[in-house]
Amino acid sequence: AFCDALSARLVGWTATLPTNAQWQYAAMGGLKYAKYPTGDDYAALADFAWLKENCGGGSQAVAKKKANPFGLFDMTGNVEEWCWDAAGDLPKTELVDWTGPGMGDNRTAHGANFSHGAAEAAVGRRSDLLSSVLLWEVGFRVVLMKGSDPRPHVRKLVVPLDPAKKVSMEFALVPAGKYSVGDPDGGPTATPHDVTLTRDFMMATSETTQAQWEAVMGDHHAFTNPGPDLPAENVTWDEAAEFAKRLSKFKVRASLPTEAEWEVACRAGTPWRWASGDAAERASEIAWHKGNSTASQPVRTRRPNALGIYDMSGNVFEWCQDWYAPYPDGALKDPEGPKDGKEKVMRGGCYTDDVAGAKSSARNKFVPSGRQMNMGFRVVVR
Repeated sequence: AFCDALSARLVGWTATLPTNAQWQYAAMGGLKYAKYPTGDDYAALADFAWLKENCGGGSQAVAKKKANPFGLFDMTGNVEEWCWDAAGDLPKTELVDWTGPGMGDNRTAHGANFSHGAAEAAVGRRSDLLSSVLLWEVGFRVVLMKGSDPRPHVRKLVVPLDPAKKVSMEFALVPAGKYSVGDPDGGPTATPHDVTLTRDFMMATSETTQAQWEAVMGDHHAFTNPGPDLPAENVTWDEAAEFAKRLSKFKVRASLPTEAEWEVACRAGTPWRWASGDAAERASEIAWHKGNSTASQPVRTRRPNALGIYDMSGNVFEWCQDWYAPYPDGALKDPEGPKDGKEKVMRGGCYTDDVAGAKSSARNKFVPSGRQMNMGFRVVVR
């Protein structure tokens, strides 16, 4: 939230947390393969870092110690610093512009804090911490990256649809892994459980827009709230599936997301009720709902989630691939829902729904031949 608020004040730059690689390179200050910011000997660290030996048992005012060769203060000691990457193994080979995992319950914090001794303050020291934890020994600093992409560390795919009209589709990488889904409040049809997705996929970063619909389908459709950047709504499940099928002419293999893929992408590695946190009053940061809208809104006008995906909560409902049914008991692997049924899954809530309907776990259903002004979709690429 801090980075998004700062980015809103910048022109041509985006504020974000540093990756592991960015943080460690900056901390070394140009010293290649150094163990400490002062080299391979920690004897001089007291001049550069607040540590157990000199801090008096708490954090200290910043920039009171010496800066490293890059002019950066407190890169070790004082407080540990959050990095963008989720916890994971470091690569064992040399890589260019390496970025760690984008999703996971734990995130990385780099640097020693005031409770560590000098010998523990190596540049490569890191902690794997639950992303929602609040600790007085952990803070952060930001980096500025050129451009306006709100999540510059996430791998993206852009598919041109109509270059003359500057219409394209953007997708964000959602990595394979084991994730927790379901309603943490114990909803009867959304029992919390684990799902394992065995393959990466790319999720569209916005709901399908009317401009994208026209570029792919070649018609103007009977949208109830027309506008090129507004969601393509009043669309049946069959029509949404046909849109995905026709994307093949743009050299991609697309489909509607499975319900599990949808929720994993919506949560973006967070355990919260909404991607913005557990507080209902903060849901408006990411969602259009009946408390702040009376009609569908242009896509990408609320804050994106941690993967740079917009409007997963609110605005319009989104069709999923699955037939609807209560979740089965136990952990699942690559779930695709039941073989048949009467209604298809819809997710995400909408502008006619209250904020509870926009929770990451909220499930809805509708007959696949049905259409309404608050129903749209997005697609995935595999």
